Amino acid sequence: MSERVEWIDFSKGIGILLVVISHSVTAYARRTGNMAPLHSDFEKIILSFFMPLFFFLSGLFVSHLIKKNLWTVIKTRFKRLMVPYFIWGVISLIFYGIYSRSIPLSRLMELPIRPIFVLWFVYTLFLCDITFYLFTYFTKNKLYIGLVSIFMFILGEWMTIRFNFHINSPFYPFTSGLFTYFVYVYLGYLFSNCLLKIKLKKFTLFFLCVICFAGLYGLQKLSFTSIIGTSIDRFLSGVLGILLIISISLWLGRRRHSFKLVKKLGFMSMEIYLIHKILVEVFSVFFVIFTSNVYLVVIGTTVMTICACWLAVIVVNKLGVPRILFGRL
Repeated sequence: MSERVEWIDFSKGIGILLVVISHSVTAYARRTGNMAPLHSDFEKIILSFFMPLFFFLSGLFVSHLIKKNLWTVIKTRFKRLMVPYFIWGVISLIFYGIYSRSIPLSRLMELPIRPIFVLWFVYTLFLCDITFYLFTYFTKNKLYIGLVSIFMFILGEWMTIRFNFHINSPFYPFTSGLFTYFVYVYLGYLFSNCLLKIKLKKFTLFFLCVICFAGLYGLQKLSFTSIIGTSIDRFLSGVLGILLIISISLWLGRRRHSFKLVKKLGFMSMEIYLIHKILVEVFSVFFVIFTSNVYLVVIGTTVMTICACWLAVIVVNKLGVPRILFGRL
C-alpha cells in the first residue's frame, strides 16, 4: 500500500507501549523480588493479547507475498527481519556480557536457533511469513489453511505445556512460536480487505470496547486444565484483545491531532521493539535504587525507555546509519 493506514499506526503505538510497560513490570519484579505485579489482572490481560496483536497487524499486509517467487520472499523478509535480528542479537549479547561480566560466546553461536530476550518475535514473524507463502503456494483453499492454522495453534499450546517451551528455549521460533502465532497472521490476511477500509460509528466502537474488555477480564478469571480448554481460552483472549485495540485505535483516529504521540510510536514500533529491552534493564536498575513503589518504577522506566528509544532513532538517522539496522529497506 502506498498510503499508511492511520488506525494501524495507532494500534502499533498502543501495542508497543503495552510491551514496554509489561517488560518494565517484569524488570521491577525481578529486581525487587515482589512478584505480585506479575499476577495482577492488568498484567495478565495485556500479556494475553499484545503479541497476537502484532502478528495480526503484520498479517494485514502479507498478501503481497503471494505474487512473488520463494527466493524473493525469503530474501526480502530476511533483510527486513533476520538482519536486524542478528544485529540486535549480537548487541544484546554484548550488553549481557558487560552486565554479567562475562561474554557468553557459546550463546552467540546459538543465535541461529535460540533467540535472546525479545528477539523471538522477529524470528517467529519471519517463519510465519515464509509459512504463509508456502501454504498459499500449494493451495488456495482458505478453509483448509484456516483449519491447519487452528490445529497448529492447539499443537503449539500442547508443546509449550508438555515440553515447557519458553521464548528463550532452543528452537522456540520453529516450534511453539510458529505454531502458536501463525493463526493470527492468517487471520490478519483473511480480514485485511475489510479492515484496511473500516469505518465504525462512535457508539459501535464504545460497545466493542466494553464487550471485549469484559470478555478479557472474564477469561482471566477462568481456569482450564485441558489442552483444548487452554487453547480456546488463549485464542479468544488474543482475538478479543485485538478487537479491543482496533476499536480504541479507530476512536483515536477521530482525534488524531490529540494523540499524535501514539501514532508516532506506532510508526517507530519496530525500532522501539528492537531497542527497548536493553533500556528497560538499565532504567529499572536506576529507579529501583530510589524507590520500591511499583507504579513509580514502572511509569518511570516506561517513560524513560520510550524517550531514549526516540532519541536513539533520531541520532541514528542523523548519523546516516543504514536503515537496515531497524529492518527498513
